[in-house]
Amino acid sequence: MLGKTWRLKRYRRLRDRLALVPADSNETPNELITLWRCIKPHDLIPVPTEYRAHTVVAVKFPNLPELVRGFTEHNRRIADEADYSIERAVTELAKTTHGVVFDLYLADQDHYPIDEHHLLTRLRGQLQEHQYLVAQHPSQYYQRLSELYYHDIVTLTDHLLDAQLRTLK
Repeated sequence: MLGKTWRLKRYRRLRDRLALVPADSNETPNELITLWRCIKPHDLIPVPTEYRAHTVVAVKFPNLPELVRGFTEHNRRIADEADYSIERAVTELAKTTHGVVFDLYLADQDHYPIDEHHLLTRLRGQLQEHQYLVAQHPSQYYQRLSELYYHDIVTLTDHLLDAQLRTLK
C-alpha cells in the first residue's frame, strides 16, 4: 500500500508539473504520453464508490469504452491519412458534450460493468501509437484534430487521480 501511495503522489506531482491543456495541441500529446508512461493502470482502480456516484464529468464520449474505441478509430484514420473522414468525425464529436456521473462513465453503453484495467491499458497503448503517428507529420494538423480526444483523456486522468488521492486522506 505504501508503494501505491508513493506512486499516486508522484503521478499527481508529474500531472501538476505538466501543462496539460487540451487546446495546446503542440505539446499535449507528448505530455500525455510522459504522464501515462509512468502510470500503472492498476493504481487508478478501483475508483471509490462515493466518488463514482457523486462526481459528474463533462466529456465528449459518454463512457470509457466509447473513448477507447473512438481514439483507436481516430489513430487508424491518422495512419491512413483519411483527412476528410477525421474532419467529419471531429465535427460530429464537437457538437455534443455529455455530463455523466463518473460511475456511468466507467460502464458500457448499457451501464454494465467494464474491465477498467484492460481499457486503461489499451488507452495507454493508444496514446503511444498516437504520439508516434502525429510525430510522422511536421504540421500540427492531426494534433489540432485530436484536441477533443485530449480533452477527454485529460479529464479522465484528472478524475482517476483525484479519486485515488482522496482515499489517502
